[in-house]
Amino acid sequence: MDGAALLAILILIFVFIGLPIGIGLMFYFIPKKLGHPKIGKFLTIAYALALLIIASRYYFEERKQNRKIESAILLADREAPLGWVYLRIFKDSSFEFETRGLERRGDIYAGKAKITTDSIFFYYKDSIPKAGNKAVYSDKYVAFTNGTYPEKVEISLSKLTTK
Repeated sequence: MDGAALLAILILIFVFIGLPIGIGLMFYFIPKKLGHPKIGKFLTIAYALALLIIASRYYFEERKQNRKIESAILLADREAPLGWVYLRIFKDSSFEFETRGLERRGDIYAGKAKITTDSIFFYYKDSIPKAGNKAVYSDKYVAFTNGTYPEKVEISLSKLTTK
């Protein structure tokens, strides 16, 4: 292991372990030095609980996303000018068409999909995106055909058979 990699690991350890512990100790010792040890204990417990809630929420959200990806029969995406476009179709015929900008979550259009030998028909729950509700697919791409603009996403995982 070279010096740059070791330095990067040490910085990550400091940021994700040392810094939170240091902040927690600060919440305890500053009020204690000022003569308020009960407030210090309360702040430390509140801080620890906040960290625990944030970490558990992140963990369970990641598990939820991983379960969704495991049940997917088609995953396709493309890079947009300021974000990404995702298409996910699952085993139960549900789907998500997502247009994401620079934020973590974008606009998600969900519904049911009917898959034929070379086409996919999308039945949206709410609004229909500008890409449309019909697409043709090959072994590499899914191309929406009846929207107000042409949309083509590259397949990264497919359990569909093409002719």
